[in-house]
Amino acid sequence: ADRLRSGNLLCNRRWQEAYLQGVMASILNFLRWVARKLGTGLLLAVIAMTIAMALIWAREQRFLDQERQIRVQELKVEQLRIEAALTATGTKLGTLRNAIQEQTVRERKLGKIITTLESMQDWWNFLFGNPEQNRRNREQLEKARVSLRNTQLMLEELTSKLDETRGAQVDLQARRAEVVHQLSHEEDS
Repeated sequence: ADRLRSGNLLCNRRWQEAYLQGVMASILNFLRWVARKLGTGLLLAVIAMTIAMALIWAREQRFLDQERQIRVQELKVEQLRIEAALTATGTKLGTLRNAIQEQTVRERKLGKIITTLESMQDWWNFLFGNPEQNRRNREQLEKARVSLRNTQLMLEELTSKLDETRGAQVDLQARRAEVVHQLSHEEDS
C-alpha cells in the first residue's frame, strides 16, 4: 500500500509538474502575444505622436511667420508715417524760420521808426514846432511802441513754437531710428 501510494504520488507529482509546465507555457505564450500587440501598438502610438508633433510644429512655424510678416508690415507703415511727419515738421520749421526772420526785420524797422520819432520829441520841436505835427508824432510813436511790443510777443511765440517743433523733430528722428532697427531685426529673423 505504501508502494501504491508512493507510485501514485509520484505519478500525481509528474502529472502536476507537466500540467504546471503546460499552464506556464500557455501563460508565457499569452504574455508574448500581449507584448507583441502592445509593442506594435506602442510603436504605432509613438509614430502617430511624432507625426502629430511635426504637424503642430509646422503649423506653429507658419503662424509665427505670418505674425512676423504682420509686424514687418506694421513697422513699414509706421516708418512711412514717421517720414511723412518728419517732412511736415521740416516744412513747419522752414515756415517758422521765415516768420521769425520777417518779424525780426519788422522789429528792426519799428526800432528805427521809434528812434526817429523820439528824436523829434525834443524840447525845440515842443516849443517852436507845429503842435498838430507834434501830436501826430506822439500818436505815431505810441502806435509804433504798441506794434513793437506785439512784434516782440509774436517773436517769443514763434521762437517757442520753433523750439517745440525742433523737439518734435528730434523725437521723430529717434523713433525712426528705433523703427528702422526693429524692422532690420524682424527682416533678418
